[in-house]
Amino acid sequence: MRRLSSHHARFEAITLDPRSSFHVLHTHGERWNLALHYHPEVELTLIIKGHGMRFVGDSIQPFEEGDLCLLGGSLLHSWYSSESSTQAEAIVIQFPPSMLHKLGDQWAELSRLPQLLPRCQCGLKIDGPQREIG
Repeated sequence: MRRLSSHHARFEAITLDPRSSFHVLHTHGERWNLALHYHPEVELTLIIKGHGMRFVGDSIQPFEEGDLCLLGGSLLHSWYSSESSTQAEAIVIQFPPSMLHKLGDQWAELSRLPQLLPRCQCGLKIDGPQREIG
């Protein structure tokens, strides 16, 4: 089997509004067949509707509603809907890695955020009580 590399993927340029620290995308449609891609920004993705296969780095795993993933910058990734998945919806937040350092420096409660950067370089699926709000 051939290992995936950036030669098999496209670079995605993410343009931030000069007044914004991050980019938010609410994506929805019938199904996803997203091209394998990468970008220097860190990405937080919440799956609201849909199921299928998630490709992150050299990992291939199923995804479903409620999945929450944090992807490091320049990490190859894509989501492909299953044939039986009739709807797909997600909220995606993309931001420069430096934002985690800035937030950690500004607020003591967020001082551990920069520790996420090395942990998410291969992709990090957030499960269990850590992802619960409230």
